[in-house]
Amino acid sequence: MSCSVDLHDHYAYADPRISVYNFLRYSDRTWNAINSKLHHQNRLRAPDYIRLFGDTGMTIANVEITVPPDADERLRQLRIAERFVRAYTREELAGTILFITTIRSRRRDN
Repeated sequence: MSCSVDLHDHYAYADPRISVYNFLRYSDRTWNAINSKLHHQNRLRAPDYIRLFGDTGMTIANVEITVPPDADERLRQLRIAERFVRAYTREELAGTILFITTIRSRRRDN
């Protein structure tokens, strides 16, 4: 299986004043109140997806993470919610697109 996962704040596509990392500013409580039910955005980061794919039992064959050249500067300009500061390195927060390829693990016969 091959997947491309968009890790941007999707509203940044329509509003140039919004950073691709904008949604990392909010606590979970605030985000749950403002995240639209009609256009839901999760805030999982690349390590979360890699773990989830690994948890399926599939073998991860390739991982590529796109990081904009100005990612560090953009992240420094934001006041990132404490949950993200505690859970991720700045490099893990910086990814904006995840490309991941998996292969089905061989089935073991008993």
